[in-house]
Amino acid sequence: MGKQALAISNLVRQIYMVMMVPLIGFTSATSAMVSELIGLGRSHDIFPLLKRIIIMSVACTFVISAVNVLFPYFLPGLVVADTSLVQDTLLSSYVISGSILLFAVAYIMFSGVSGTGNTATSLLIETSSIGIYLIAAYVFARVFNWPIHLVWACEYVYFGIMLLMSFIYLRSGKWQGKKI
Repeated sequence: MGKQALAISNLVRQIYMVMMVPLIGFTSATSAMVSELIGLGRSHDIFPLLKRIIIMSVACTFVISAVNVLFPYFLPGLVVADTSLVQDTLLSSYVISGSILLFAVAYIMFSGVSGTGNTATSLLIETSSIGIYLIAAYVFARVFNWPIHLVWACEYVYFGIMLLMSFIYLRSGKWQGKKI
């Protein structure tokens, strides 16, 4: 899509990384706690646990997203001094400020799947989500020729697929009775 789109995407990725820091902590804790509950024979407590972690994760992520939306020059300004590039990044930055909220839910659910110990299912969910994400990115960028901020909307596709597949697996109960 060109040098400018690449520069915008690199800056957006760096903003995304800053926004993900608390979320990564929640996801690590989630898989460990789900495994612990299964080991204790308390599988019935997994959905209430996931709900509590999702609430905390979304709350922390919302604060960071709000900072990014209300003070749109703050996070990019930590990374680059080029105000023109920061200005060009604003729309993409707003897109990821919303998608990270979906990420806060989807990745907790995915970590719940990982915590069940079923690595094959985790791999299937991750590879399916990434595969669909790559197809969406290609279609958005090359077929529809959308501007870069709309191409970043494929994050919603990725996290939506991950959330849906993780929820279906956890709700199916196929992981229950598994010994960890």
